[in-house]
Amino acid sequence: LSEPTLKALTQEFNYTTMSPVQAQVLSLLPTDRDLLVRARTGTGKTLAFVIAALESALHRRQGARFDSSSITILVLSPTRELANQIAEESRRLIRFHGYGVGIAVGGPGRRNNLADLVRRRVDILAATPGRILDYLQNEPDFRAKLAGMETLIFDEADQLLEMGFKDAIADIVSYLPRERQTFMFSATFSEDIKRIAKLTLQPNYNYVDAVPTNETPTHLAVRQTYAIANYHQMLPTLYEVIKQHYASNPLAKVIVFFSTTKIVSYLSSVFNSIPGMDVLEIHSKLSQIERSRVANRFRTATSAVLFTSDVSARGVDYPGVTLVMQLGMPSAREQYIHRIGRTGRAGKTGEGILMLAPFEKTFLTELKDLPIKE
Repeated sequence: LSEPTLKALTQEFNYTTMSPVQAQVLSLLPTDRDLLVRARTGTGKTLAFVIAALESALHRRQGARFDSSSITILVLSPTRELANQIAEESRRLIRFHGYGVGIAVGGPGRRNNLADLVRRRVDILAATPGRILDYLQNEPDFRAKLAGMETLIFDEADQLLEMGFKDAIADIVSYLPRERQTFMFSATFSEDIKRIAKLTLQPNYNYVDAVPTNETPTHLAVRQTYAIANYHQMLPTLYEVIKQHYASNPLAKVIVFFSTTKIVSYLSSVFNSIPGMDVLEIHSKLSQIERSRVANRFRTATSAVLFTSDVSARGVDYPGVTLVMQLGMPSAREQYIHRIGRTGRAGKTGEGILMLAPFEKTFLTELKDLPIKE
């Protein structure tokens, strides 16, 4: 690795060893081949793909600087929260390189964001598909800045497809240089992923499987229970569970998922009116600045409670979450699994509690193969 990268890893991240996915990917460097990588969230894959893209681009230049008028590396992410997380890790990684990082996500502030991306130096751009496609289709100056792009990265590729971005991805790729390097990172390899890989990756791509064959999936390692309660019982029960969890673990970090933004907002205000309760809230109605501020506060806290909608269900890494609660029936089995995946990460223990109304009890048949107990 280059000296500025090594300096960032030791001084910014305090790393002395690599995670398995980092070791497997970085052992291939430098490479001009495309990569298809199977890796779970919370395993250090963000640094793996950013370092791989950065170091391979540096090697191609043999010491020459990146073109300041072009975006060299584009990372596509399914959610704004994950894009922000990627951008933040990228900023820390390139601190000693003197390069720039940008972000392009949905929400207000389009004009200022576009002007900022076009005007200043942006070497690595983290973006969501909707916003990047908007810029490519409607903004010639932005298209020109991506004309020199060298590396395209799909993060959480399976979630990109699950969220309906398949057509957007094809449209985005049609605007990008054909001569490029492409990395695809995904927790699962569905038939859709294989088809997208065939369309976007060169035939001689390297395949890396960073999920051990004997690894127990997070959703099987987390201790899971459920309770059936009438609506008038749910809030007092939620309060008692949080209170008891804190009593047994002063460094507890709790995430509570609700089905709608309105419920998150309302119950956050209710719980914050209770003496001794301090609840953070994240949902789609908050501005991106507010969401980032709350996410960073929860991420760095040693102890906290977060009420959230499904914007926090997947991809975003919150270290040290000890309990995930879900009030009400999730939209699907997969959503239940993604939610409890916020705890029990990186080999740590965690607990998941599902609270259902009596008429929602049939959802338990979707979980019959999971270790969930009453």
